[in-house]
Amino acid sequence: MLLYTEQQLADMRRFCCSVADGITPRSVLGVNQTFNLGPCFVTVVVYSCRAVVRNDSRTHPTFVGPMFLHWDGQYSTYIEFFSALRTCLDSTIFSTELRLSPGAVIGSDEEKGLTKALRDVFSQSTHLLCVKHLRDNIIDYMRNKCSEHV
Repeated sequence: MLLYTEQQLADMRRFCCSVADGITPRSVLGVNQTFNLGPCFVTVVVYSCRAVVRNDSRTHPTFVGPMFLHWDGQYSTYIEFFSALRTCLDSTIFSTELRLSPGAVIGSDEEKGLTKALRDVFSQSTHLLCVKHLRDNIIDYMRNKCSEHV
């Protein structure tokens, strides 16, 4: 089940997909299957709202975008999510420059089904791995694997 508001889609188009308003660099669309609500997973899309600047840090706040409720982490499930999301973002009456595929930058963790589906649905976008997840994976590996050998 895909949950979103029209305002979320409009913001994502503006801050992540559009070059028309001169915002550079674009916000990265962050995707992560972080939340496990028992048997249900929640995959969330986040982005920086570049129209707002925090007074204290001079940074842009992170806004929550569309959410996907699902019951497994399979490739086919993520294909369904990303295809629906792409359809929502591309189906409005916008010029081709505002379409998501060529200009978007998408970040995610290393989950195989998720990253493969992202690359297949958004094949012309730039894909990044999340530094936080890479760091956490390295720390976990060092604590759990390397400490046995020391």
